[in-house]
Amino acid sequence: MNHPSNENIPSRSFSYHAFNFTFVLLLAVFFISLYTVALLKSNSRITLSAAVERNISCSDAVHRAISSRLTRADFEQINTKSDMNSAQYRSLQSYLNELRSLNSTRATYTLPSVDRAENPST
Repeated sequence: MNHPSNENIPSRSFSYHAFNFTFVLLLAVFFISLYTVALLKSNSRITLSAAVERNISCSDAVHRAISSRLTRADFEQINTKSDMNSAQYRSLQSYLNELRSLNSTRATYTLPSVDRAENPST
């Protein structure tokens, strides 16, 4: 008969403990990684929401500033390229550039409506 020797029992015990330790360590690394990914996703959502809210409030502020100061009549006399040399145009351009620099606005455009672009005499 083949009996297990007493010499192999400690080595089996050691390998069993080493396996358990390795398994627990890998499990801990997995859960830490999972927790980190969850935190990053949550942080990304919060950051995105804050950026969207900030952009909305900035655009609302620009809209309020422009609509309180500028009217349709301010732009009705600017129809041709030569009108871009007028004092009225330069005043409007200066104001819009000032708004852009104060509110981190990339650009503020003054385009004619579709009706005026097709028929500038109206």
